[in-house]
Amino acid sequence: MNLFPELHANRCTRYRFRYSECTRCNDACPHDAIGLSDEGVTIARELCKGCGLCVAACRTETFEMAGLAAAALVRKASGGTVFTIACEPSRAGADAVVPCLGAMSPALVACIARQGADVRLCASEHCAECVHAPRGGEALDGMLDAVLALCADRPAEGGSIRLAQSSTPRRSRAIDAGASRRAFFRRIAAAAATPTAAETAVPLRAIRAARPFASAQRDLLQQLSLAGSAAAVAAHPGLATGEVRLHSGCTGCEACARACPTAALQVMEDETRWALAFDGTKCVGCEVCREACQPGVLELATEIPAASFGERKPVALMVRRKQRCSRCDRVFVATAPEATLCDVCAGDDHDFESLFG
Repeated sequence: MNLFPELHANRCTRYRFRYSECTRCNDACPHDAIGLSDEGVTIARELCKGCGLCVAACRTETFEMAGLAAAALVRKASGGTVFTIACEPSRAGADAVVPCLGAMSPALVACIARQGADVRLCASEHCAECVHAPRGGEALDGMLDAVLALCADRPAEGGSIRLAQSSTPRRSRAIDAGASRRAFFRRIAAAAATPTAAETAVPLRAIRAARPFASAQRDLLQQLSLAGSAAAVAAHPGLATGEVRLHSGCTGCEACARACPTAALQVMEDETRWALAFDGTKCVGCEVCREACQPGVLELATEIPAASFGERKPVALMVRRKQRCSRCDRVFVATAPEATLCDVCAGDDHDFESLFG
């Protein structure tokens, strides 16, 4: 197989926000083929071995591989009672062959099982000696844990996911689509620490304009129909979803909405109001909004509401009124109830006082 990932450079958080410190793809790559800079991401073709682990690690679908195409695998599995999947390095026969089992999307595996198929991941005992070791085996463990999060509290009529021929005790477990919700709450990562407030706003040049994209991983999660059967799903590094929380101190600079690659954060306004809104059905949990937020008032929740997996309207995180400046008569968004001057006029007053006292 040995296919190279297709690169969608303008989806990368490092391209969208010049100061992003995301390293998910580089951390996942076992061959040091990923290059990162404030210009985005590159792939060294002479080093890449086509494992696809960068595809699974990236929240914003910067990488894409034909061998991991979700739609094709779901169609291939439909109607069957057993669906076997093997990795290409093992040379094992199966209904579907993927570059690496750890490169498979948890949402994809859960979708196949929800169709009623018994999903069997073959030749996982090959992970220890694979050319992609140890990252491939670690990614497989993470993928199975993420599937547990999705399958908890699901109706029992679904299929199952199991590792076939595995000699590794810690991975030789079957995941029933109707498993208890308690099974995955044993491991939930601590929320990232809220960054400290900065003294200056994010410069406009730090955020590059790019068209928002529709996430295929979010489409898969919507197909699981989790909204009617669970109160929430634990946030997990393998799941391309998130729930944004906004604390007090927002300056209304709109940097988070401009940096968001999927338009999960949006600025909505009319003649009288300005609002920062969040659409949970579009969030992939990439955290670039948190990085771009200079006051440090955005964070991602540790649980994703079930409403995020069904029909859901954008929720206003902050609403502010619009009014006319008492000096220049331009319309501005008031950052304080007592504000009567726009930022330009207020800045002029501040500069005058600084110069002349």
